[in-house]
Amino acid sequence: MTEKTWTLFKVELINSFNINHLSLKEKSNPGAKITFVGICLISLVLLGYNYLTANTLYQLGETSLIPTYMISVSSIVMLFITLLRANGTIFGSKDFQSLSSLPINDREIIVSKLLYLYTFSLVLSLLFVIPGNLIWIIHAKPTVLMVVSNFLVVILNPLIPVCLSAFLGIFIYQMTSKLKNPNLIAVLLSLLLFGGVFSYIMIHSNNAMDIHNIGSVLYEQLNYLYVPSLLAIYSTEGFSILNHMIYIFIAIALLFVFIHYAHKNYRIINFRLLASTGNTSKQTSIQVNTPLVSLYKNEMIRLFNSYTYLLNTTLGSIVLLVFSMVFLVFGTKLFTDTMGLPFSISQIQSLYPLVIAAMIAISTPASCALSMEGHKIWVLKSLPIPTKTIVNAKLFCSFSIHFPMIGLSLLAYILHFSPSLNETILCFLVPFAYSIFVCTFGLFVNFLFPKFDWSNETYVVKQSPSVMINGLIGMVTIIVPIQLTLFNIIPVIPTLYSMIILLLLISVILYKKMALRNLP
Repeated sequence: MTEKTWTLFKVELINSFNINHLSLKEKSNPGAKITFVGICLISLVLLGYNYLTANTLYQLGETSLIPTYMISVSSIVMLFITLLRANGTIFGSKDFQSLSSLPINDREIIVSKLLYLYTFSLVLSLLFVIPGNLIWIIHAKPTVLMVVSNFLVVILNPLIPVCLSAFLGIFIYQMTSKLKNPNLIAVLLSLLLFGGVFSYIMIHSNNAMDIHNIGSVLYEQLNYLYVPSLLAIYSTEGFSILNHMIYIFIAIALLFVFIHYAHKNYRIINFRLLASTGNTSKQTSIQVNTPLVSLYKNEMIRLFNSYTYLLNTTLGSIVLLVFSMVFLVFGTKLFTDTMGLPFSISQIQSLYPLVIAAMIAISTPASCALSMEGHKIWVLKSLPIPTKTIVNAKLFCSFSIHFPMIGLSLLAYILHFSPSLNETILCFLVPFAYSIFVCTFGLFVNFLFPKFDWSNETYVVKQSPSVMINGLIGMVTIIVPIQLTLFNIIPVIPTLYSMIILLLLISVILYKKMALRNLP
Protein backbone atom coordinates (compact mmCIF):
# COMPACT_ATOMS: atom_id res chain seq x y z
CA MET A 1 0.00 0.00 0.00
CA THR A 2 1.47 3.36 -1.03
CA GLU A 3 1.55 6.45 1.14
CA LYS A 4 -0.92 8.20 -1.20
CA THR A 5 -3.40 5.32 -0.86
CA TRP A 6 -3.12 5.38 2.92
CA THR A 7 -3.64 9.17 2.99
CA LEU A 8 -6.73 8.95 0.74
CA PHE A 9 -8.14 6.20 2.95
CA LYS A 10 -7.64 8.25 6.12
CA VAL A 11 -9.26 11.31 4.55
CA GLU A 12 -12.25 9.20 3.42
CA LEU A 13 -12.62 7.66 6.87
CA ILE A 14 -12.30 10.96 8.73
CA ASN A 15 -14.78 12.75 6.46
CA SER A 16 -17.31 9.92 6.62
CA PHE A 17 -17.41 9.59 10.41
CA ASN A 18 -16.32 13.09 11.48
CA ILE A 19 -13.55 11.52 13.58
CA ASN A 20 -11.58 14.76 13.77
CA HIS A 21 -14.61 16.57 15.22
CA LEU A 22 -15.15 14.28 18.20
CA SER A 23 -12.53 16.15 20.22
CA LEU A 24 -14.16 19.53 19.64
CA LYS A 25 -16.36 21.20 22.20
CA GLU A 26 -19.95 20.06 22.24
CA LYS A 27 -21.35 23.48 21.38
CA SER A 28 -19.14 23.83 18.32
CA ASN A 29 -20.05 20.52 16.72
CA PRO A 30 -22.58 18.33 18.56
CA GLY A 31 -23.51 16.51 15.35
CA ALA A 32 -20.35 14.37 15.34
CA LYS A 33 -20.97 13.28 18.94
CA ILE A 34 -24.60 12.43 18.17
CA THR A 35 -23.50 10.31 15.22
CA PHE A 36 -20.93 8.57 17.43
CA VAL A 37 -23.49 7.86 20.15
CA GLY A 38 -25.98 6.56 17.57
CA ILE A 39 -23.40 4.19 16.08
CA CYS A 40 -22.49 2.96 19.56
CA LEU A 41 -26.13 2.26 20.44
CA ILE A 42 -26.71 0.34 17.21
CA SER A 43 -23.50 -1.63 17.84
CA LEU A 44 -24.59 -2.57 21.37
CA VAL A 45 -27.98 -3.76 20.10
CA LEU A 46 -26.32 -5.92 17.43
CA LEU A 47 -23.81 -7.35 19.92
CA GLY A 48 -26.59 -8.24 22.35
CA TYR A 49 -28.81 -9.79 19.70
CA ASN A 50 -26.00 -11.89 18.23
CA TYR A 51 -24.92 -13.04 21.69
CA LEU A 52 -28.45 -14.30 22.37
CA THR A 53 -28.53 -16.03 18.96
CA ALA A 54 -25.19 -17.76 19.58
CA ASN A 55 -26.23 -18.76 23.09
CA THR A 56 -29.45 -20.29 21.70
CA LEU A 57 -27.42 -22.41 19.27
CA TYR A 58 -25.22 -23.54 22.16
CA GLN A 59 -28.25 -24.59 24.22
CA LEU A 60 -29.56 -26.54 21.23
CA GLY A 61 -26.29 -28.46 21.06
CA GLU A 62 -25.00 -26.89 17.82
CA THR A 63 -21.99 -25.00 19.20
CA SER A 64 -19.73 -26.09 16.35
CA LEU A 65 -22.01 -24.37 13.82
CA ILE A 66 -21.86 -20.97 15.55
CA PRO A 67 -18.77 -19.54 13.70
CA THR A 68 -20.06 -20.67 10.29
CA TYR A 69 -23.54 -19.36 11.01
CA MET A 70 -22.23 -15.94 12.09
CA ILE A 71 -19.95 -15.70 9.06
CA SER A 72 -22.87 -16.55 6.77
CA VAL A 73 -25.35 -14.11 8.31
CA SER A 74 -22.82 -11.26 8.60
CA SER A 75 -21.80 -11.76 4.96
CA ILE A 76 -25.41 -11.47 3.80
CA VAL A 77 -25.83 -8.26 5.83
CA MET A 78 -22.56 -6.89 4.45
CA LEU A 79 -23.64 -7.74 0.92
CA PHE A 80 -26.88 -5.78 1.25
CA ILE A 81 -25.40 -2.79 3.04
CA THR A 82 -22.35 -2.53 0.78
CA LEU A 83 -24.61 -2.71 -2.26
CA LEU A 84 -26.25 0.47 -0.93
CA ARG A 85 -22.85 2.13 -0.36
CA ALA A 86 -20.57 0.91 -3.17
CA ASN A 87 -22.20 2.99 -5.89
CA GLY A 88 -21.59 6.58 -4.94
CA THR A 89 -18.34 5.66 -3.17
CA ILE A 90 -16.23 4.11 -5.94
CA PHE A 91 -18.19 5.25 -8.99
CA GLY A 92 -20.38 8.32 -9.14
CA SER A 93 -18.61 9.91 -6.18
CA LYS A 94 -18.73 13.70 -5.92
CA ASP A 95 -14.97 13.86 -5.33
CA PHE A 96 -14.09 12.36 -8.73
CA GLN A 97 -13.19 15.66 -10.37
CA SER A 98 -11.06 16.86 -7.47
CA LEU A 99 -9.23 13.52 -7.23
CA SER A 100 -8.65 13.48 -10.99
CA SER A 101 -6.71 16.72 -10.76
CA LEU A 102 -4.28 15.32 -8.16
CA PRO A 103 -1.04 13.44 -8.97
CA ILE A 104 -2.66 10.12 -8.02
CA ASN A 105 -3.22 7.15 -10.31
CA ASP A 106 -6.56 5.41 -10.60
CA ARG A 107 -5.35 2.24 -8.88
CA GLU A 108 -4.49 4.18 -5.70
CA ILE A 109 -7.94 5.80 -5.70
CA ILE A 110 -9.69 2.44 -6.18
CA VAL A 111 -7.65 0.76 -3.44
CA SER A 112 -8.29 3.59 -0.96
CA LYS A 113 -12.06 3.51 -1.54
CA LEU A 114 -12.13 -0.27 -1.43
CA LEU A 115 -10.16 -0.17 1.82
CA TYR A 116 -12.76 2.22 3.24
CA LEU A 117 -15.61 -0.15 2.29
CA TYR A 118 -13.65 -3.08 3.71
CA THR A 119 -13.06 -1.31 7.03
CA PHE A 120 -16.73 -0.43 7.39
CA SER A 121 -17.76 -4.01 6.54
CA LEU A 122 -15.15 -5.53 8.88
CA VAL A 123 -16.46 -3.53 11.83
CA LEU A 124 -20.01 -4.62 10.97
CA SER A 125 -18.88 -8.23 10.63
CA LEU A 126 -17.16 -8.19 14.01
CA LEU A 127 -20.44 -7.22 15.67
CA PHE A 128 -21.74 -10.62 14.55
CA VAL A 129 -18.59 -12.68 14.89
CA ILE A 130 -17.21 -11.56 18.28
CA PRO A 131 -20.14 -12.64 20.51
CA GLY A 132 -20.55 -15.88 18.56
CA ASN A 133 -16.87 -16.77 18.68
CA LEU A 134 -16.66 -16.08 22.41
CA ILE A 135 -19.36 -18.67 23.10
CA TRP A 136 -17.78 -21.06 20.58
CA ILE A 137 -14.30 -20.83 22.15
CA ILE A 138 -15.61 -21.17 25.71
CA HIS A 139 -17.88 -24.17 25.11
CA ALA A 140 -16.46 -25.98 22.05
CA LYS A 141 -12.81 -25.89 23.20
CA PRO A 142 -11.42 -25.63 19.62
CA THR A 143 -7.79 -26.41 18.76
CA VAL A 144 -5.22 -23.66 18.22
CA LEU A 145 -5.22 -24.38 14.48
CA MET A 146 -9.01 -23.93 14.32
CA VAL A 147 -8.82 -20.62 16.21
CA VAL A 148 -6.02 -19.28 13.97
CA SER A 149 -7.89 -20.38 10.84
CA ASN A 150 -11.07 -18.76 12.12
CA PHE A 151 -9.21 -15.50 12.77
CA LEU A 152 -7.87 -15.39 9.19
CA VAL A 153 -11.28 -16.19 7.74
CA VAL A 154 -12.96 -13.49 9.83
CA ILE A 155 -10.39 -10.85 8.84
CA LEU A 156 -10.54 -11.62 5.10
CA ASN A 157 -14.22 -12.58 4.89
CA PRO A 158 -15.52 -9.01 4.24
CA LEU A 159 -13.55 -8.95 0.98
CA ILE A 160 -16.02 -11.37 -0.63
CA PRO A 161 -19.29 -9.42 -0.08
CA VAL A 162 -17.52 -6.08 -0.63
CA CYS A 163 -16.04 -7.16 -3.96
CA LEU A 164 -19.27 -8.84 -5.07
CA SER A 165 -21.24 -5.67 -4.27
CA ALA A 166 -18.65 -3.54 -6.03
CA PHE A 167 -18.77 -5.79 -9.11
CA LEU A 168 -22.55 -5.43 -9.12
CA GLY A 169 -22.04 -1.67 -8.90
CA ILE A 170 -19.77 -1.74 -11.96
CA PHE A 171 -22.29 -3.87 -13.83
CA ILE A 172 -25.12 -1.46 -12.98
CA TYR A 173 -23.17 1.65 -13.97
CA GLN A 174 -21.90 0.12 -17.21
CA MET A 175 -25.48 -0.75 -18.08
CA THR A 176 -26.80 2.73 -17.31
CA SER A 177 -23.95 5.24 -17.77
CA LYS A 178 -24.83 5.79 -21.45
CA LEU A 179 -28.51 6.38 -20.75
CA LYS A 180 -30.18 9.76 -20.40
CA ASN A 181 -31.20 9.27 -16.76
CA PRO A 182 -28.64 6.78 -15.41
CA ASN A 183 -29.36 7.23 -11.70
CA LEU A 184 -33.03 6.29 -11.93
CA ILE A 185 -32.29 3.20 -14.03
CA ALA A 186 -29.38 2.29 -11.74
CA VAL A 187 -31.64 2.48 -8.70
CA LEU A 188 -34.24 0.27 -10.38
CA LEU A 189 -31.58 -2.32 -11.30
CA SER A 190 -30.18 -2.20 -7.76
CA LEU A 191 -33.62 -2.77 -6.30
CA LEU A 192 -34.21 -5.70 -8.66
CA LEU A 193 -30.94 -7.27 -7.52
CA PHE A 194 -31.71 -6.44 -3.91
CA GLY A 195 -35.21 -7.90 -4.15
CA GLY A 196 -34.02 -10.98 -6.02
CA VAL A 197 -31.39 -11.86 -3.43
CA PHE A 198 -33.77 -11.12 -0.55
CA SER A 199 -36.53 -13.25 -2.08
CA TYR A 200 -34.10 -16.12 -2.64
CA ILE A 201 -33.00 -15.96 1.00
CA MET A 202 -36.55 -15.75 2.36
CA ILE A 203 -37.77 -18.67 0.25
CA HIS A 204 -34.91 -20.96 1.29
CA SER A 205 -34.48 -19.88 4.91
CA ASN A 206 -38.00 -20.49 6.23
CA ASN A 207 -38.06 -24.25 6.21
CA ALA A 208 -39.75 -25.79 9.18
CA MET A 209 -37.30 -26.32 12.04
CA ASP A 210 -37.00 -29.91 13.22
CA ILE A 211 -35.79 -29.49 16.81
CA HIS A 212 -34.43 -33.06 16.79
CA ASN A 213 -32.38 -32.50 13.64
CA ILE A 214 -31.57 -28.81 13.83
CA GLY A 215 -27.95 -29.32 12.77
CA SER A 216 -28.84 -30.63 9.32
CA VAL A 217 -31.50 -27.93 8.92
CA LEU A 218 -29.00 -25.17 9.73
CA TYR A 219 -26.45 -26.73 7.40
CA GLU A 220 -29.00 -26.76 4.59
CA GLN A 221 -29.93 -23.13 5.26
CA LEU A 222 -26.27 -22.08 5.20
CA ASN A 223 -25.97 -23.80 1.84
CA TYR A 224 -28.75 -21.58 0.52
CA LEU A 225 -27.87 -18.40 2.39
CA TYR A 226 -24.17 -18.06 1.68
CA VAL A 227 -22.50 -20.90 -0.18
CA PRO A 228 -18.83 -19.85 0.47
CA SER A 229 -19.34 -20.22 4.24
CA LEU A 230 -19.61 -23.99 3.78
CA LEU A 231 -15.84 -23.98 3.22
CA ALA A 232 -15.45 -22.65 6.77
CA ILE A 233 -16.83 -25.51 8.88
CA TYR A 234 -15.48 -25.76 12.44
CA SER A 235 -16.90 -29.03 13.70
CA THR A 236 -14.36 -31.68 14.66
CA GLU A 237 -15.58 -33.99 11.89
CA GLY A 238 -15.96 -31.34 9.18
CA PHE A 239 -12.90 -29.17 9.83
CA SER A 240 -10.54 -29.01 6.85
CA ILE A 241 -7.61 -26.62 6.70
CA LEU A 242 -7.56 -27.06 2.91
CA ASN A 243 -11.14 -25.78 2.61
CA HIS A 244 -10.24 -22.79 4.78
CA MET A 245 -7.24 -22.00 2.59
CA ILE A 246 -9.50 -22.17 -0.48
CA TYR A 247 -11.89 -19.73 1.24
CA ILE A 248 -9.04 -17.31 1.94
CA PHE A 249 -7.74 -17.70 -1.63
CA ILE A 250 -11.18 -16.85 -3.05
CA ALA A 251 -11.32 -13.66 -0.95
CA ILE A 252 -7.85 -12.50 -2.00
CA ALA A 253 -8.37 -13.46 -5.65
CA LEU A 254 -11.62 -11.46 -5.80
CA LEU A 255 -9.80 -8.46 -4.37
CA PHE A 256 -7.06 -8.44 -7.03
CA VAL A 257 -9.47 -9.15 -9.88
CA PHE A 258 -11.71 -6.28 -8.80
CA ILE A 259 -8.85 -3.80 -8.40
CA HIS A 260 -7.51 -4.69 -11.86
CA TYR A 261 -10.90 -4.43 -13.55
CA ALA A 262 -12.11 -1.34 -11.66
CA HIS A 263 -9.07 0.86 -12.28
CA LYS A 264 -9.30 0.08 -16.01
CA ASN A 265 -12.89 1.41 -16.10
CA TYR A 266 -12.73 4.06 -13.37
CA ARG A 267 -12.44 7.14 -15.56
CA ILE A 268 -14.56 5.80 -18.40
CA ILE A 269 -17.61 5.15 -16.19
CA ASN A 270 -17.25 8.38 -14.20
CA PHE A 271 -16.89 10.53 -17.32
CA ARG A 272 -19.99 8.90 -18.79
CA LEU A 273 -21.91 9.60 -15.60
CA LEU A 274 -20.83 13.23 -15.64
CA ALA A 275 -21.82 13.59 -19.28
CA SER A 276 -25.22 11.95 -18.82
CA THR A 277 -25.94 14.04 -15.72
CA GLY A 278 -25.09 17.18 -17.60
CA ASN A 279 -27.40 16.26 -20.44
CA THR A 280 -30.42 16.01 -18.12
CA SER A 281 -30.17 19.68 -17.24
CA LYS A 282 -30.78 20.94 -20.81
CA GLN A 283 -33.93 22.96 -21.35
CA THR A 284 -35.65 23.48 -24.68
CA SER A 285 -37.67 26.45 -23.50
CA ILE A 286 -37.71 29.05 -20.78
CA GLN A 287 -40.37 28.51 -18.14
CA VAL A 288 -41.50 31.02 -15.55
CA ASN A 289 -42.48 29.49 -12.22
CA THR A 290 -43.19 30.69 -8.73
CA PRO A 291 -40.30 30.43 -6.23
CA LEU A 292 -41.96 27.44 -4.55
CA VAL A 293 -42.36 25.51 -7.82
CA SER A 294 -38.81 26.34 -8.91
CA LEU A 295 -37.34 25.19 -5.60
CA TYR A 296 -39.49 22.06 -5.66
CA LYS A 297 -38.28 21.15 -9.15
CA ASN A 298 -34.71 21.76 -8.04
CA GLU A 299 -35.22 19.36 -5.10
CA MET A 300 -36.61 16.67 -7.38
CA ILE A 301 -33.75 17.10 -9.85
CA ARG A 302 -31.20 16.81 -7.04
CA LEU A 303 -32.92 13.67 -5.76
CA PHE A 304 -33.03 11.91 -9.14
CA ASN A 305 -29.52 13.02 -10.13
CA SER A 306 -27.89 11.26 -7.17
CA TYR A 307 -27.79 7.46 -7.07
CA THR A 308 -26.96 7.32 -3.34
CA TYR A 309 -29.54 9.93 -2.35
CA LEU A 310 -32.28 8.39 -4.47
CA LEU A 311 -31.70 4.75 -3.52
CA ASN A 312 -31.31 5.24 0.23
CA THR A 313 -34.12 7.74 0.74
CA THR A 314 -36.74 6.03 -1.44
CA LEU A 315 -35.96 2.40 -0.58
CA GLY A 316 -38.77 2.18 1.99
CA SER A 317 -41.34 3.63 -0.42
CA ILE A 318 -40.36 1.22 -3.19
CA VAL A 319 -40.43 -1.73 -0.78
CA LEU A 320 -43.89 -0.54 0.25
CA LEU A 321 -44.96 -0.57 -3.40
CA VAL A 322 -43.70 -4.14 -3.89
CA PHE A 323 -45.21 -5.20 -0.55
CA SER A 324 -48.61 -3.83 -1.57
CA MET A 325 -48.54 -5.61 -4.93
CA VAL A 326 -47.45 -8.92 -3.39
CA PHE A 327 -50.05 -8.53 -0.64
CA LEU A 328 -52.73 -7.84 -3.22
CA VAL A 329 -51.84 -10.88 -5.35
CA PHE A 330 -50.93 -13.49 -2.70
CA GLY A 331 -52.83 -12.23 0.35
CA THR A 332 -51.98 -12.98 3.97
CA LYS A 333 -51.00 -16.63 3.40
CA LEU A 334 -47.60 -15.60 2.06
CA PHE A 335 -46.82 -13.86 5.36
CA THR A 336 -48.48 -16.24 7.83
CA ASP A 337 -47.68 -19.59 6.18
CA THR A 338 -44.74 -19.27 3.76
CA MET A 339 -42.77 -16.72 5.78
CA GLY A 340 -44.01 -18.05 9.12
CA LEU A 341 -44.73 -14.69 10.73
CA PRO A 342 -46.38 -15.07 14.17
CA PHE A 343 -49.42 -12.92 13.35
CA SER A 344 -53.02 -13.83 12.73
CA ILE A 345 -55.01 -12.41 9.84
CA SER A 346 -56.94 -10.11 12.20
CA GLN A 347 -53.69 -8.77 13.66
CA ILE A 348 -52.29 -8.15 10.20
CA GLN A 349 -55.44 -6.26 9.27
CA SER A 350 -55.32 -4.09 12.40
CA LEU A 351 -51.55 -3.43 12.14
CA TYR A 352 -51.51 -2.86 8.38
CA PRO A 353 -51.59 0.98 8.71
CA LEU A 354 -48.50 0.79 10.95
CA VAL A 355 -46.72 -1.43 8.42
CA ILE A 356 -47.27 1.28 5.79
CA ALA A 357 -46.09 3.89 8.29
CA ALA A 358 -42.94 1.87 9.05
CA MET A 359 -41.94 1.84 5.38
CA ILE A 360 -42.63 5.56 5.16
CA ALA A 361 -40.51 6.23 8.26
CA ILE A 362 -37.37 4.78 6.64
CA SER A 363 -37.93 6.67 3.39
CA THR A 364 -37.46 10.35 4.14
CA PRO A 365 -35.44 12.56 1.75
CA ALA A 366 -36.29 15.57 3.94
CA SER A 367 -34.05 14.33 6.80
CA CYS A 368 -30.95 15.25 4.78
CA ALA A 369 -32.42 17.63 2.18
CA LEU A 370 -30.78 20.73 3.68
CA SER A 371 -27.35 19.10 4.02
CA MET A 372 -27.54 17.95 0.39
CA GLU A 373 -27.17 21.61 -0.62
CA GLY A 374 -23.50 21.18 0.30
CA HIS A 375 -21.22 24.11 -0.50
CA LYS A 376 -24.01 25.66 -2.58
CA ILE A 377 -26.01 26.56 0.51
CA TRP A 378 -24.92 30.17 -0.05
CA VAL A 379 -27.21 30.23 -3.12
CA LEU A 380 -30.29 29.63 -0.97
CA LYS A 381 -29.12 32.15 1.60
CA SER A 382 -28.70 34.82 -1.06
CA LEU A 383 -32.16 34.37 -2.55
CA PRO A 384 -34.86 36.88 -1.49
CA ILE A 385 -37.13 34.02 -0.43
CA PRO A 386 -38.54 33.39 3.05
CA THR A 387 -37.42 30.26 4.88
CA LYS A 388 -40.99 28.99 4.82
CA THR A 389 -40.88 28.64 1.01
CA ILE A 390 -37.63 26.66 1.18
CA VAL A 391 -39.07 24.41 3.88
CA ASN A 392 -42.22 23.80 1.84
CA ALA A 393 -40.24 22.85 -1.26
CA LYS A 394 -38.13 20.29 0.63
CA LEU A 395 -41.17 18.82 2.37
CA PHE A 396 -43.18 18.59 -0.86
CA CYS A 397 -40.33 16.63 -2.44
CA SER A 398 -40.66 13.93 0.25
CA PHE A 399 -44.45 14.03 0.10
CA SER A 400 -44.25 13.41 -3.66
CA ILE A 401 -42.51 10.12 -2.90
CA HIS A 402 -44.76 9.13 0.02
CA PHE A 403 -48.31 9.96 -0.99
CA PRO A 404 -48.59 7.86 -4.20
CA MET A 405 -47.27 4.81 -2.32
CA ILE A 406 -49.73 5.41 0.52
CA GLY A 407 -52.55 5.55 -2.03
CA LEU A 408 -51.50 2.26 -3.65
CA SER A 409 -51.17 0.58 -0.25
CA LEU A 410 -54.62 1.79 0.75
CA LEU A 411 -56.04 0.37 -2.50
CA ALA A 412 -54.47 -3.04 -1.78
CA TYR A 413 -55.85 -2.93 1.77
CA ILE A 414 -59.38 -2.12 0.62
CA LEU A 415 -59.45 -4.73 -2.16
CA HIS A 416 -58.10 -7.56 0.00
CA PHE A 417 -59.75 -6.97 3.40
CA SER A 418 -62.97 -5.09 2.48
CA PRO A 419 -62.57 -3.02 5.67
CA SER A 420 -65.19 -0.89 7.41
CA LEU A 421 -65.31 2.87 6.88
CA ASN A 422 -63.50 3.49 10.18
CA GLU A 423 -60.70 1.04 9.27
CA THR A 424 -60.35 2.63 5.83
CA ILE A 425 -60.06 6.09 7.35
CA LEU A 426 -57.41 4.87 9.78
CA CYS A 427 -55.45 3.16 7.01
CA PHE A 428 -55.25 6.52 5.25
CA LEU A 429 -54.77 8.84 8.23
CA VAL A 430 -52.08 6.81 10.05
CA PRO A 431 -49.54 6.69 7.17
CA PHE A 432 -50.47 10.26 6.22
CA ALA A 433 -49.75 11.49 9.77
CA TYR A 434 -46.49 9.52 9.95
CA SER A 435 -45.38 10.90 6.60
CA ILE A 436 -45.97 14.48 7.72
CA PHE A 437 -44.24 13.81 11.05
CA VAL A 438 -41.08 12.06 9.83
CA CYS A 439 -40.59 14.61 7.03
CA THR A 440 -41.15 17.62 9.27
CA PHE A 441 -39.17 16.22 12.19
CA GLY A 442 -36.35 15.06 9.90
CA LEU A 443 -36.02 18.46 8.23
CA PHE A 444 -36.20 20.20 11.61
CA VAL A 445 -33.34 18.07 12.97
CA ASN A 446 -31.40 18.75 9.76
CA PHE A 447 -31.81 22.47 10.50
CA LEU A 448 -30.30 21.85 13.93
CA PHE A 449 -27.41 19.64 12.71
CA PRO A 450 -26.58 20.51 9.10
CA LYS A 451 -23.51 19.20 7.31
CA PHE A 452 -22.42 21.20 4.28
CA ASP A 453 -18.68 20.50 4.04
CA TRP A 454 -19.01 16.92 2.78
CA SER A 455 -17.05 15.36 -0.06
CA ASN A 456 -19.05 12.13 -0.23
CA GLU A 457 -22.82 12.30 -0.01
CA THR A 458 -22.94 8.80 1.50
CA TYR A 459 -22.17 10.34 4.89
CA VAL A 460 -25.03 12.84 4.59
CA VAL A 461 -27.54 10.25 3.41
CA LYS A 462 -26.66 7.38 5.76
CA GLN A 463 -24.65 8.60 8.76
CA SER A 464 -25.51 12.23 9.44
CA PRO A 465 -27.06 13.07 12.85
CA SER A 466 -30.38 14.16 11.35
CA VAL A 467 -30.81 10.85 9.49
CA MET A 468 -29.89 8.76 12.54
CA ILE A 469 -32.09 10.74 14.96
CA ASN A 470 -35.04 10.74 12.56
CA GLY A 471 -34.67 6.99 11.99
CA LEU A 472 -34.50 6.28 15.72
CA ILE A 473 -37.53 8.43 16.58
CA GLY A 474 -39.43 6.97 13.63
CA MET A 475 -38.82 3.43 14.91
CA VAL A 476 -39.91 4.41 18.42
CA THR A 477 -43.18 5.90 17.16
CA ILE A 478 -43.86 2.64 15.29
CA ILE A 479 -42.82 0.20 18.02
CA VAL A 480 -44.78 1.86 20.85
CA PRO A 481 -48.30 1.55 19.32
CA ILE A 482 -47.51 -1.98 18.07
CA GLN A 483 -46.52 -3.07 21.58
CA LEU A 484 -49.55 -1.40 23.14
CA THR A 485 -51.77 -3.26 20.68
CA LEU A 486 -50.15 -6.71 20.75
CA PHE A 487 -50.10 -6.82 24.56
CA ASN A 488 -53.71 -5.58 24.77
CA ILE A 489 -52.73 -2.58 26.89
CA ILE A 490 -54.81 -0.15 24.83
CA PRO A 491 -57.26 -1.08 22.02
CA VAL A 492 -56.08 -0.58 18.46
CA ILE A 493 -58.42 2.22 17.38
CA PRO A 494 -57.82 4.57 20.36
CA THR A 495 -54.07 3.96 20.04
CA LEU A 496 -53.98 4.86 16.37
CA TYR A 497 -56.16 7.94 16.72
CA SER A 498 -54.02 9.13 19.63
CA MET A 499 -50.87 8.70 17.54
CA ILE A 500 -52.44 10.63 14.65
CA ILE A 501 -53.32 13.59 16.85
CA LEU A 502 -49.95 13.56 18.65
CA LEU A 503 -47.84 13.33 15.48
CA LEU A 504 -49.78 16.02 13.63
CA LEU A 505 -49.60 18.34 16.64
CA ILE A 506 -45.83 17.93 16.94
CA SER A 507 -45.47 18.43 13.18
CA VAL A 508 -47.37 21.73 13.26
CA ILE A 509 -45.21 23.03 16.13
CA LEU A 510 -41.95 22.04 14.43
CA TYR A 511 -43.09 23.45 11.08
CA LYS A 512 -43.85 26.84 12.62
CA LYS A 513 -40.45 26.87 14.33
CA MET A 514 -38.65 26.11 11.06
CA ALA A 515 -40.61 28.73 9.14
CA LEU A 516 -39.39 31.42 11.54
CA ARG A 517 -35.73 30.30 11.54
CA ASN A 518 -32.96 31.56 9.32
CA LEU A 519 -31.02 29.07 7.25
CA PRO A 520 -28.01 27.73 9.22
